[in-house]
Amino acid sequence: MVDIETQSEPVRHDREIEHVTARLAHELDTPQRETELRPAVESEFRRFDNARVREFVPVFVERRLRADLRALVI
Repeated sequence: MVDIETQSEPVRHDREIEHVTARLAHELDTPQRETELRPAVESEFRRFDNARVREFVPVFVERRLRADLRALVI
């Protein structure tokens, strides 16, 4: 029997990546740059691949990238 939560994990993970990417692009006022931001978001998510608790990973990823992006803009 296939576990429903396990089956939907890749879909949920992809949605989280999309949401973080969209929020960062919107915050930078450059929605057209989502395709440029996505690899950075995916890379940051991979840093948490072995995390036991995954609930807050999108928050951590978004905060870290936001800080990095702000440092680049300043």
